Amino acid sequence: MLSKGEFIRIDGLEELDKRLRALPDKINRDIMGKALEDGAEIIRAEAEANAPYDGSSMGHHLKDNIKLSDVKRRGSSTEIQVGIDYKKVKHGHLVEFGHGGPKPAPAHPFMRPAFDTKKGEALHAIRETLRRLIEGAARHV
Repeated sequence: MLSKGEFIRIDGLEELDKRLRALPDKINRDIMGKALEDGAEIIRAEAEANAPYDGSSMGHHLKDNIKLSDVKRRGSSTEIQVGIDYKKVKHGHLVEFGHGGPKPAPAHPFMRPAFDTKKGEALHAIRETLRRLIEGAARHV
């Protein structure tokens, strides 16, 4: 299961919505899913680059377990998440936010900075993938 994260909401795309509705549902889902994957991958790669790596540690590493969720469709909403695979690595939130206790550790954010620095590039990738795939699908409808 991936951790809860930030969401990017794109509103005001009435023309895109009309064009997508003209396409068969499966093509519509495939196009939106691919576009979200392309955008989310940019943030995932940056989070991976930001994540600390302890080469002396045995087992699974945080850096290697930053993943994309499956694309989910809920009503008119389609979403994807970038997060930690908590089945393999259970300490991602402790690294991101730090922790107290007998051996306190400061925060070493890697997810939030990835989102903050790459959200514009991710949105651009989503728009470009949508444009390219919708134009291609429209030629075949």
